[in-house]
Amino acid sequence: MAEPKVSIVVPVYNAERHLLRCLASLQTQSLSDIEVVLVNDGSTDSSVELLLRMAKEDSRFRVIHQENKGTAVARYVGTQAAHGKYVGFVDADDYVEPEMYERMYEEACTAQADLVMCAYFEVFGEKRHRCKMKVQPAVIEGPTAPVDAYIQCVASIPSLWNKLYRRGLFDRVQKPLPLKIGEDMTLCTALAPYVKKAVILPEAFYCYVIHTDSAMRRRRRMEDELNALDQFLRRVAPDAAYDTADNLWKYLLAAQAFVSVIYTNCAHAQGIGFFRTQLEKLRSWELFDGFCRAVISGSCLKPIQRVGGLSASFSAAIRAAFLLCRLRLYWLAALFLFVVRQMLEAVLAARTARNLYLKV
Repeated sequence: MAEPKVSIVVPVYNAERHLLRCLASLQTQSLSDIEVVLVNDGSTDSSVELLLRMAKEDSRFRVIHQENKGTAVARYVGTQAAHGKYVGFVDADDYVEPEMYERMYEEACTAQADLVMCAYFEVFGEKRHRCKMKVQPAVIEGPTAPVDAYIQCVASIPSLWNKLYRRGLFDRVQKPLPLKIGEDMTLCTALAPYVKKAVILPEAFYCYVIHTDSAMRRRRRMEDELNALDQFLRRVAPDAAYDTADNLWKYLLAAQAFVSVIYTNCAHAQGIGFFRTQLEKLRSWELFDGFCRAVISGSCLKPIQRVGGLSASFSAAIRAAFLLCRLRLYWLAALFLFVVRQMLEAVLAARTARNLYLKV
């Protein structure tokens, strides 16, 4: 088939309540030369019928079916089936502004960029507000572009949905581990070494819908689930593409993975053993001692904090936990992280409650 300008990958799992709004926002994009790759990840509700109906109605929409393997694998399958010059991602319960892909594609072509990122809205019911980004509009290029682009575009917002990537980059990416939490960040990390030029746009185009019953907020035990830390240790840590003279990029990526595991809204349901298991995973890394020093000094946390990916108070808590690790007080470090996560949950709950009453 002819190469469309943009392929949009949408993983779908039991999304019947919100799917129509998502599909409608893609069908009415001002950029008409697109394809939408809908990956049905083993849905058991009416999502399948909605997808098939859309594909029959609009030839730009294609449906791929697979057994339930998680969003990470669904996105990977979608990228392998994509034909567009650039690839974007939309979650099935979110939606986008009509001009999103036209504007981002134009910028990508003008700058010959590997990555374009935009701002976004958070949506609570019928109300929404624009999220302020700490990073400024910029063109990122030069010898340090992969690291700089990661910090400004991924550490700031570790999600795929506000980004457009050159399709060729996905040829360099291995099939991911079957993650169900943190899969956005891990794919962004896998692509990071190959981003030689990136553009940050000031406009907000993506509408991220907050649900109290989302996968990120549902209580469940996670001890036996693979997470971003497993992906880092198995795929990133041994990969020379992330090597720097001082190992700082790997330390930063390890910190980002660890923070994502602790920060995820599912982590509030876990006991102390969960946090101790995560620390034990990191201790198996040959660079663990250097990583501890980098965390305690803040050298691998400050770049994340500077772009808004980590608060000063949470950064201080992580540093304290790894100071305990340096003293070989691993059980106490796990207990400390458990308490910190309970406190963080209270803060997140208060924030969500407050945002429910934001004015448009």
